[in-house]
Amino acid sequence: MYSLKTKVALVTVGASGIGRASCEALAAAGATVEVADIDEHGGRATATSMVESGVFQRLDVSRENDWEQGMQNTIDRLDRMHIVVNSAGIGFTGQVENIEMEAWNSIVAGYLTGTMLACKHAIGTIKAFGRGGSIINISSIGGQRRGGQSSLLRN
Repeated sequence: MYSLKTKVALVTVGASGIGRASCEALAAAGATVEVADIDEHGGRATATSMVESGVFQRLDVSRENDWEQGMQNTIDRLDRMHIVVNSAGIGFTGQVENIEMEAWNSIVAGYLTGTMLACKHAIGTIKAFGRGGSIINISSIGGQRRGGQSSLLRN
């Protein structure tokens, strides 16, 4: 297995699902992981489960100030940044003809704005250390196929 012992990774929505699995995989490979989420209880639980390699910070991916502060918090604590895993997303159950605009705007903010802000702030932060790095944008299969009640395109 590839070693990430000297690497620092920030993972969004690390409290659960794909984000939590990403945190666990990175920690297992030796990385120090910043678990970033708005779910403080779940995020702290993920960080605690990684013993010495996990740290929690509250971060709302749709807010630019949170990204600025999140990058700075990581640098202040760990003095470097190599990997950002953007696994944030908001689901919707129901049919598109019934969606409220507030729910739609949350979905757009979580997926599109959050992904753009992750890239915008991670690129400069990773470049500052001059040794390369990775930005990984993840989505669930739900974004690629329609299915069940969770599909916005359901007939």
